[in-house]
Amino acid sequence: MKKNLRDTARMTLLCLACVIPALAGAQSQFFVQVVGVPGTITCAPDGVIATGGTFALNWNVPTSELDATLEGRVNGNLVVSTSVMIPGSSGTVPGDLNVSFPTEAFPYTFTVRLIPTIASIPPTGISFFCPAAGPGTNFMILSNAVVELPASSLWGLVWTSALLVILGTIVLRRRARLSS
Repeated sequence: MKKNLRDTARMTLLCLACVIPALAGAQSQFFVQVVGVPGTITCAPDGVIATGGTFALNWNVPTSELDATLEGRVNGNLVVSTSVMIPGSSGTVPGDLNVSFPTEAFPYTFTVRLIPTIASIPPTGISFFCPAAGPGTNFMILSNAVVELPASSLWGLVWTSALLVILGTIVLRRRARLSS
């Protein structure tokens, strides 16, 4: 009987050793997102500038830096694509944007997306309309999803742990009966 209790205690500790790190991971949130709005948006036939205001880029990634591709599109056509690297696993930087591209006719819609190299983190970006040279309109933030890893909920982990303890106890009791 003492051996069964000792084995059950070991099984319980093993289950807890698996659940506690998973619970810590369940609270980790990884993201790359645009927040706020620019103070000014200026459109030109060969580029756009969006600066000031509360416009910023926030990130929290599981690596030591944010590696991504920055894509600029005019009316859906790719006009700029470049790799970017921002040091640090998390932070905030002003979202100042100054993008040049081949001359385009007005009106056009400009879209820029930041696509992280980590496939599980969705891209984010902005879009606005340029009716003519001068101010842009209809500023919109695109996709600011937050990814939580792992997908298991707290109660799902607790139930899984309890089930493992119960099954372990049943196996140990049967083994004890067979050996006596």
